[in-house]
Amino acid sequence: WLAPRLDRWERRLAGLPPALELPTDRPEPAEPRWESGVLPLEVPAELAGRVRALAAAAGGSPFMVLLAALQALLSRLAGTDDVLVGAPSAGRDHPDTEAVVGCFLDVLLLRGDLGGDPTGRELIGRVREEVLGAFGDAGVPLERIVERIVPRRRPGAPLYQVQLNVHGVAVAPEPLPGIRVEVDYTIVRSAKFDLNLDLADAGAGGPFTGTVEYRRDLYDEATVERFARWFLALLDGIAAGPDRPVAALPLALAAGALLAGPAADCDEEPLHVRVERWAGRTPDAVAVVAPDGTLTYAELDRRANAVAHRLLAAGAGRPSRPAAADPVVGILLDPGIGYPAAVLGVLKAGAAYLPIDPAFPPARARAMAAAAGVTAVLTTADLADRVDTPLLLTAAERPDRPAVRSTVDDLLHVIFTSGSTGTPKGAAVPHRGVANCMAGWLDLVGPGPGSYAVVSTLAADLGLASFWGALLSGGTLHLLDRETATDPAGYAAYLAAHPVDVVKMVPSHLTLLATHAGDLAAVLPRELLVLGGEAVPWELVDRVREVAPALRVHTHYGPTESSMFSLVCDVEGVPADARTGAVPLGAALPNIGAYVLDRAGRPLPAGVPGELALVGPGVSRGYVGDPERTAERFVADPGGGPGRAYRTGDLVVVRADGVVRFLGRTDDQVKVRGHRVEPGEVVAACRAVPGVADAVVLPDGEAHDRRLVGWLVPQVGVPLDVATVRAALR
Repeated sequence: WLAPRLDRWERRLAGLPPALELPTDRPEPAEPRWESGVLPLEVPAELAGRVRALAAAAGGSPFMVLLAALQALLSRLAGTDDVLVGAPSAGRDHPDTEAVVGCFLDVLLLRGDLGGDPTGRELIGRVREEVLGAFGDAGVPLERIVERIVPRRRPGAPLYQVQLNVHGVAVAPEPLPGIRVEVDYTIVRSAKFDLNLDLADAGAGGPFTGTVEYRRDLYDEATVERFARWFLALLDGIAAGPDRPVAALPLALAAGALLAGPAADCDEEPLHVRVERWAGRTPDAVAVVAPDGTLTYAELDRRANAVAHRLLAAGAGRPSRPAAADPVVGILLDPGIGYPAAVLGVLKAGAAYLPIDPAFPPARARAMAAAAGVTAVLTTADLADRVDTPLLLTAAERPDRPAVRSTVDDLLHVIFTSGSTGTPKGAAVPHRGVANCMAGWLDLVGPGPGSYAVVSTLAADLGLASFWGALLSGGTLHLLDRETATDPAGYAAYLAAHPVDVVKMVPSHLTLLATHAGDLAAVLPRELLVLGGEAVPWELVDRVREVAPALRVHTHYGPTESSMFSLVCDVEGVPADARTGAVPLGAALPNIGAYVLDRAGRPLPAGVPGELALVGPGVSRGYVGDPERTAERFVADPGGGPGRAYRTGDLVVVRADGVVRFLGRTDDQVKVRGHRVEPGEVVAACRAVPGVADAVVLPDGEAHDRRLVGWLVPQVGVPLDVATVRAALR
């Protein structure tokens, strides 16, 4: 009797997710307290009547409709189509047990399948089938099921975390001879589950009344109140429109973007024009400090003018308007005084720039230049053989400003990020997006000018905050070569010798420098540390503040496609109960809005995990030469606005107080030392190596020390060694 039922339970629960990842106000503690909170819950009589009618029409019970609504809610909250709910059963299915005194309570494990976008009626049908099947195999001790299932699940994860109990209203039984019988309600102050819904069915014409019990070490009362409201909203939606897809039912009325930065006037001047103004105001102020020398603002302006004239003479710029498309000029240079002159010169010539890191393999550099459609690549003689259309930088020839009119809506730059198909994606970002981003952040930074250091590649947007932060505020830009930026002793010596106020870097870079320098304070700037590019652990922030209590700490969040960054967090303003794990993503910059979307692209309310989507002037034009991937990520504004939204692929949850927690990714993309990397791109590169038949690439290690590890399958009969593969991948 027991063995076949146990086998069926094992099949029924096969492939169950490791845990139901519900959003909580606090992470799971190492030692749970299990202290319970209790809130009242009532399904009003009118709605209860519709639930009973729908259940009867579906050939089921009210419990099945209530369970369908709960499964729909859990699916939204956890972002999964596969949810498991426990339900107590009286356990008195056999006639011989009906009159026996004692506890026969059993627990049914009810697995919900919300795949395929079912309607309410279809979901109730699935629930009915699951419940009847579970009842048919009832009586198997839960402990025996756990023995079969738990060893295959994540260590420490309970088999189920949410329970639904629907029962009749308790009434005193008929008096027994010589015995007084009373109904007694025991107050239990410890929670057995993360969430436990207990409802009493008052019968025809009456409501369902009961409670929601929750773990207070995980949830605030306000959060559970929202869950209860959303449960009732979904129950009402299913009862009112059972033929509508459950995923289309609203949890709450749409209220616009969850996060909205303040409205502000956007600067209508292109970035290089704003730098030109500093050359007029403070011509002798030091603009650039680099390994090969320094430049004042006047000198920088003259050099940039000369670059612009050279590009125009070579037909690589845009001398007049209109033009069919924005010309793009590549910049393949090592950090030096020529780099900012090249960037500004390209912009003065009416073109956009494509940064190419000299460390990139030549094949990648050529592919990026071809994809962006560059008209030329500014470079030096020692790097010219890496690209097909080199244009060598020369000494200044014409210091006068070219008569080229640019607008803030012109293309500023094209920056490539990793691509899941093996082909990098080039995000086309206009001046307006970066101008809005920098204006909002510099307001937070405060009055300058100051000095900003770039310690990461300028071929990605991590280093651009310091680059433009210095030049747009009339400050000094410090460009460090790769050796100095990555050598702990050399970097500490540089900061000791130069007054650097602001540095932006990835947390793993700072951790590495501090560990090997042996002195965290020696690798910190004087006024403001900005961390971004990967999750920022509070442990690191606390260490920084311990050794440098006067140092301000910001974090930046935002993908390349949204113009460098869109959310900024000043760690001083983070609520105390959010100071665990990673630092929250922060508040939206002026004119920026953020939505959290479900899998169908519909806005979600606060407290429900979903994909972060950004709107506003920071949203770029899309990917150059790639309309298919552009259409996939750049969508209509979910709030009905005139612009577009960028779907980031990042899973987040926004608390009621606006704190944004990063949860993970909707795809396989990972961050490695601040760089977005698609393992699929690395797999494609590995498979292209002669002698490799197949490859698998997976991330390894924690965020601060993450790397990619590859496993290669050699072709039969072809010798293959690691050194050959590494050389080919470089």
